[in-house]
Amino acid sequence: MIENRSNIKVHKHSLWLYDIELENDQLVGHHIEGEHVTLRLIITPLLPEWPKCSILIKFSNQTSGNVRMRDTSFVPNLKSKTGRRWGFLNTYNIALFHGSTKMMNNRPLSAYDITDGSEVTVKIEIDTR
Repeated sequence: MIENRSNIKVHKHSLWLYDIELENDQLVGHHIEGEHVTLRLIITPLLPEWPKCSILIKFSNQTSGNVRMRDTSFVPNLKSKTGRRWGFLNTYNIALFHGSTKMMNNRPLSAYDITDGSEVTVKIEIDTR
C-alpha cells in the first residue's frame, strides 16, 4: 500500500509500529490497542558504494538536463551542483521540488525517494522589495 500511494519501492522502506516491523500483507489495525498510535516509516537510501542516480533537473522555461548524484547526498549538494551547471552564483534562492513536495535542506535525497530517472523541478525564489 505504501508503494502504491507514495511510489516508494518496497525494498527501500520499512514500516514500524512500536517495536514491530510490519510486513507488506499485515494490516495496522490488527496491532492497535488504543486510540492513538505512531507509525514510523523508514526509507533506506542506496548504499554509498552503489552507483549514482541520474536525476532530471527541470526549469519552468522547459530547460532541462541531467545530473548524477547518490541518494545519500543532501539537498544542498544537489542545489550546488545545479547552480554550477546552470551558472547561478548563489544557490540560496533556489528551491527544489520533487513532485509537489518542496525539498528541505536538512534532508538527504533518499528522504524524497530520489532514484535513477527521478525528476526534480527548480524554482528561483526572488524576494521583491
